[in-house]
Amino acid sequence: MDDTINPAPDGVPPEIWATIVEVVAKELGCPESDIKPQSTFEELGADSLERIEVNITIEGEFLGEETIPYEDLEKVGNLGEYALLIVNIMSQLSKPDKDVQI
Repeated sequence: MDDTINPAPDGVPPEIWATIVEVVAKELGCPESDIKPQSTFEELGADSLERIEVNITIEGEFLGEETIPYEDLEKVGNLGEYALLIVNIMSQLSKPDKDVQI
């Protein structure tokens, strides 16, 4: 992925954003160049099942056995916010003996 065409949102490491973009493009069948931090799943043509499939793949890639609480997913407005949610959960998971808080 070309970071100059599709830069990562603030606070999201480029390698995490690149993986999210690749997964979304593959699952939704859209060009990576169409995927921007401000893009919504709806704008990219995702139905609810495709959105779940993307989320399951991303959880497996970054969170292992952890899942993103449904309530937190409901608050996500665009892919940039989704990427920040993933980063925040990863950060909490890397801290021993801490509850995941968003």
